[in-house]
Amino acid sequence: MKIMKFVKSKSIYFGYALSLLNVILVYFSGGTSSVYPNLNYIPIAIVASGLGRKKGLIHALFTGLLMGPLMPLHVLGNVMQPAASWVMRAGIYTTIAWIIGFFAELNERKTKEMEDLLSRDQLTGFLNMSSLRSQTQDFGQSTGFIAITLKDYEAIIGFFGLKFSNSLVREYAIVLEKLLDEFEDVSIYRHHGLEFAVRVESASDGKMKKIYEKLESIHGSTITVDEVPLYIENRMGIAFAREDITLEMGLRSSLLALHKAVSSNYMFYEYNKKDEELYNNLTSMASRFSRALKEGNIKVAFQKIVHTCGGKSGYELLARWSSDEGNIAPGKFIPVIERSDLINELTRLIIERAVDFIFFQGSEMEFVSINFSVNSLSMQNITFMDELVKARGIDPHIIVIEVTEEVFIETDNIIAIINTASAMGYRIAIDDFGSGYSSYKYIDIFPIDIIKIDRNIISHMDKSEKTRNIVRSIVKLSQENGMMTVAEGIETEDLANRCKGFGFDYLQGFLYHRPEIMK
Repeated sequence: MKIMKFVKSKSIYFGYALSLLNVILVYFSGGTSSVYPNLNYIPIAIVASGLGRKKGLIHALFTGLLMGPLMPLHVLGNVMQPAASWVMRAGIYTTIAWIIGFFAELNERKTKEMEDLLSRDQLTGFLNMSSLRSQTQDFGQSTGFIAITLKDYEAIIGFFGLKFSNSLVREYAIVLEKLLDEFEDVSIYRHHGLEFAVRVESASDGKMKKIYEKLESIHGSTITVDEVPLYIENRMGIAFAREDITLEMGLRSSLLALHKAVSSNYMFYEYNKKDEELYNNLTSMASRFSRALKEGNIKVAFQKIVHTCGGKSGYELLARWSSDEGNIAPGKFIPVIERSDLINELTRLIIERAVDFIFFQGSEMEFVSINFSVNSLSMQNITFMDELVKARGIDPHIIVIEVTEEVFIETDNIIAIINTASAMGYRIAIDDFGSGYSSYKYIDIFPIDIIKIDRNIISHMDKSEKTRNIVRSIVKLSQENGMMTVAEGIETEDLANRCKGFGFDYLQGFLYHRPEIMK
């Protein structure tokens, strides 16, 4: 892009220089009766295509006059051109310049429109992350970021649904825009969901404080979305870009601070050196995981899921990482790699092992479950899996795409992906149902085949009649809608018998089978 801008800025000098050189060539080659006047089309095209119609026409007229009344038809015979000749030539030059300039301006306008479309969030009109990533220059202490979101946003969406989510995002964006309109050198970006980032140029402590106080001023007020008044409780993360830090890294720091504020229930949190150390540790873990993946040290384990009436068992495939420092729990490395493309590499490894597992032992199993996260549930991975399944001649119905409830509230196109996968013959399971922002609407909206109830709920049944009633209602609802149910975390015979009595189809836990590495 920078090279193109440089070429355009210099095209006028280049074009005029070429025109002058060609005039000299025409004169010393005998006059306009030679073929060399046609070479002027080259600089005319260069100037008009680089600088548009206006400057292109000026250059074309300049060239036409140079090749006009003072340029002989035959130099040796001192024969001058007829006026009609050079006027027609000048007319051709200007016509060509106008046409080329017109299409060059049209192309530039369309290119700008496309760049604007790609750099803007379609829901809010704010800049998106792509526009920030395209700016690679470093900024010093004068650039600050404030990442902002609403407290309990996921809970709100889990209760009201996906359509409400878009309305909330739009209304909150309007509030932010009006709130910060008075400040100069302030840009608002949408990250994802209801996470926004405010970029502040010339970000002195005083200016950042004023902007923070302005954002804080709406705390405790209400916002009306689809006639529903919602209480605003902001959470903010603040970060400054240092001399060797790019815009994207500055944004990343503010988002990490925001997540710290959300998880710790702070109104705001400012990024500091300790957070940088933590981030570096996480980055180191991601690098080590990448090496382990390439070296074959990431293994796939399977855990049997037992049918309560003695039917065929199901299986869930799980990632295991054994390093020189010992086994690293999935709860430590999965959240880290989910923030990078490594999650897609891991997902594809598990897909490959699942297809092999089914190919060699498919007659002995009811289903094989593969976990997909928010970032790995994509049509690319579904297509990758489908190609392997077809190549092996496997019934796709055996494979279960297992997702958690957060998937349903994180992406706008998730409905299309899940519906497509279901139409291709794959079964869909909700994992850890009831652990987060449960909504029975998911069962109605999505083609769910299996409900897996969270182990914490299952283990709490012995202590709470209310929990037992909730579990009974989920099992009953699932049965009435033709969905299978799985109880997770079964570790005792008493718990297994209680779940059987509730009508669960499958039981999963250490009582029956501990995860076993595939050979």
